[in-house]
Amino acid sequence: MTHDDPYRVLGIAPTLDPAAIKRAYFARLSATPPHQDPDGFRRLRSAYEALQQPTAARLAWLATPPDVAHELAAWQESFAERIEVARDALQQVDPAQQCARLIAWASTLSYAELKSACSAPATHPASEDRGDKPAR
Repeated sequence: MTHDDPYRVLGIAPTLDPAAIKRAYFARLSATPPHQDPDGFRRLRSAYEALQQPTAARLAWLATPPDVAHELAAWQESFAERIEVARDALQQVDPAQQCARLIAWASTLSYAELKSACSAPATHPASEDRGDKPAR
């Protein structure tokens, strides 16, 4: 990010959310009043105005390199609890019970629904006998 990067001037991570941009502007405005720091206020105001124009905001967002470590930390934080709950649930379920639930679910589907639910084409030798090979 350059010194004139509007996101850096506003003190926020790159975003296209107008509400976040506005909150950052008003938060910085209280720390940079125009009568105490005219140059800082001009930079702050020009950064805010640049991001208020949708096209300019998109260009600034695209020109800003992503903070991969920050984004990864945010994703890990948002999914860590869910992953832990899923791991705990998997450890408590008997594999035979899982298999029975899968069979029960699959038995409620029609052949067409079951076929569309499978992402890979059938490779079982019996599928060739029925003449239901996937089209190539």
